[in-house]
Amino acid sequence: MTVPPDLPALDLTVGSIRGVGIDLVQISRLDAALARQPSLQQRLFTAQEYESAHSLTAGQVEPVAQLAMFFAAKESVMKALGRGIDSMEFTEIEIGRATDTSWGLTLGGRAALLAGQVGVNTWHLSMTCTPAMAQALVLGLAV
Repeated sequence: MTVPPDLPALDLTVGSIRGVGIDLVQISRLDAALARQPSLQQRLFTAQEYESAHSLTAGQVEPVAQLAMFFAAKESVMKALGRGIDSMEFTEIEIGRATDTSWGLTLGGRAALLAGQVGVNTWHLSMTCTPAMAQALVLGLAV
């Protein structure tokens, strides 16, 4: 394929996919678990995530739905790394704004160590929800 001289060529290199993870969370189940066991919040979410979920513009996404998307993203990262929930702390995976319109993730502790061991140095994250369900998909790449 040739590119017209007035258009720059696009670099579509994305790197090597090292892992893919997807998770689906029933929002009402997470809501009930958090109500039943309030200390669960600190085990699953960082203070920044909790604040982010509760400070979004009113009417966009309910805080518990936002937390459910964060939880789904964390589970997706664990799946992409080929590990279970006992291999790292949920708070070692932090979901936050990458830009005004997109989310990203940061790893620390054992999560970062495991990602390094499998060669993942870049993550792509997509999250969505309905009133009942939250879903996340992650790609772990070696770029």
